[in-house]
Amino acid sequence: MKFLRDKAAELLGSRFAKNSVWMIVPTLASMVSDFLFWRLAGSEILGVVSLVKRAVEFVGSFDLMLDEALTRALIQYRAPADRGKGLWVIRTCYGIDAAIGGVVFLVVWCWVAPGAALLYRDFLGSAHGVDAAEFTLLIRIYAVSMLTGTVSSSSMGVLQAFERFQRIGSLYALETAATLFPLLAWVAGWGIRGVMVGLLAQALLMHGSMLVMAWRLIREEYRGVRPEPLAGEERRRLFRFSFTVTASTLPKAMLRTLDVAILGKYATAAQVGCYQGAKGYASKLGFFAGPIGSVLFPRLTKHAAEGDWKRFRSDVWRLTGWMAAVSLPLMGLMVLVFPPLMTYVVHVDWRPVLPAMLWILGASLLTNLTCFLRPAILAIGRPGISVWTNCVMLAVLFVSATLLAERSQDLGVAQAWFLSNVVVVGMGLGLLARAARESR
Repeated sequence: MKFLRDKAAELLGSRFAKNSVWMIVPTLASMVSDFLFWRLAGSEILGVVSLVKRAVEFVGSFDLMLDEALTRALIQYRAPADRGKGLWVIRTCYGIDAAIGGVVFLVVWCWVAPGAALLYRDFLGSAHGVDAAEFTLLIRIYAVSMLTGTVSSSSMGVLQAFERFQRIGSLYALETAATLFPLLAWVAGWGIRGVMVGLLAQALLMHGSMLVMAWRLIREEYRGVRPEPLAGEERRRLFRFSFTVTASTLPKAMLRTLDVAILGKYATAAQVGCYQGAKGYASKLGFFAGPIGSVLFPRLTKHAAEGDWKRFRSDVWRLTGWMAAVSLPLMGLMVLVFPPLMTYVVHVDWRPVLPAMLWILGASLLTNLTCFLRPAILAIGRPGISVWTNCVMLAVLFVSATLLAERSQDLGVAQAWFLSNVVVVGMGLGLLARAARESR
């Protein structure tokens, strides 16, 4: 552990190294909390909760992703004479995010909630105690999180621009630790409505904490500065980049909801719950991939702007080696621990669930080893690469999952998930290499 921490400190900085080690504890707590909820509430309730979340998050994925654009703008306008422009960009991004959050909330409340109840009538028939009216109410409860969720994009952009990675690490740790909220709500006897309120409280805590950290930082950095609107061409360049990044992230965000949404059409609530439990466990393999992206993006952006491609490649290769050294042993440990966890904690037969978990775990390993891909693509100013690769990934997942889910249910969807990840990584690496050669 000390060797890995020292290597992380050498590559990504001592603050990140400390945070990555410290985050292990809340991540393990989150995993135990998920398994305990699975055991106490049962697979049916877990399946219903998963589908409710995916219905809301699918609409929320249409947010205009401003964090990368805001990070680039604040780095660009960091000089004292340009700080007014940076403050104007901050205010504009927050205003746009807040407006989008209100629209998403209304769309979910008025149309998505009742529409999903009609779409998944067969699924609800297998979920005892949850009818169409209850399902609609649960979606509307969780939809409140969209009012603050979109604003967190701008907050993350501010924290990344000023390299407050310790704060970002603490936010990820807070998010994983707050997964205890729905478990406590169920233990308290509040039922599935209480679980959704707990999930809402978890989201609001994360979003609110991020907003407070970002605004404190803004007050420190821009004290006495007046906002200065960007010129026409600068403004168009900013929003052109934002729209391109949104187009690249939209398919990826839809991907995170599509597998469960498709499985819900062909499987029972219990089967969806088992799939989500296995996916939640396997995804813990990449608990530090998100913070690494936040650290790596501004560093690679600086290397690309200076034309220092040697350091650019060096950071990418060293990061890949470090991720392999961490991920491969951790993956083996997770495979060994899964059967006893399922047997003695969840009290569910692990043999039907293990194949799907292994496919998803393989996809998580692949994502870990290539976690540099998106930061590198954005750093060289070619977000269009992500647009193409993620659109192809979305198409592959939709077609393959639809074909396999009816026959193999959770295993088929897991195989489709792995296949789509292989396709997007292969395309992304090839296009990134070509774009890097053209940028020299």
